[in-house]
Amino acid sequence: MIDSLQQAFIEETRELLAELETTLLAVEDAPTDSELIAKLFRALHTIKGSSSMFGFDDIALFTHDIETAYDLIRNGELIETKADKMPIGVYDLKQPFSNNLVKLEKNDSFYLFSDGYADQFGGPKGKKFMYKKLKEMLLSIQDKTMQEQFGIIDKTIEEWRGDLFQVDDQLIIGVKI
Repeated sequence: MIDSLQQAFIEETRELLAELETTLLAVEDAPTDSELIAKLFRALHTIKGSSSMFGFDDIALFTHDIETAYDLIRNGELIETKADKMPIGVYDLKQPFSNNLVKLEKNDSFYLFSDGYADQFGGPKGKKFMYKKLKEMLLSIQDKTMQEQFGIIDKTIEEWRGDLFQVDDQLIIGVKI
């Protein structure tokens, strides 16, 4: 039997889902509208919190996953697909590579890169460039043309490396949809 609080949760959730549907349709026409994205986030957050409070853990978990996806959009973060930990060349323990499907949309940028750029030693202390710095750089330049990005990427690693030896291949492929 559903008590009155659970019934109130169900009714509120129905209203929030209707609001989500309307807002998602609006976001389709204005995907960068921060007010619409915030409205989506608030509705998802409310559903997540309420469902968790009433013991609807599957709904809370599902809503959390959706909320996280919108949080990434709202905060302009990179969405990363992890690579398989396996070399491409000759190797004794070969396993099949993972296939990943990623839905791309207009104005998306995506990058494929080897470990050479992040592993390059340099800077004032002769340390590695690191993936965090690489990702921050890619995120900060993704709105520029590919030609401008190439110049920034090349200049940045050359300045970082200084007089040190290039330790590995440095491959970055960028595509703008």
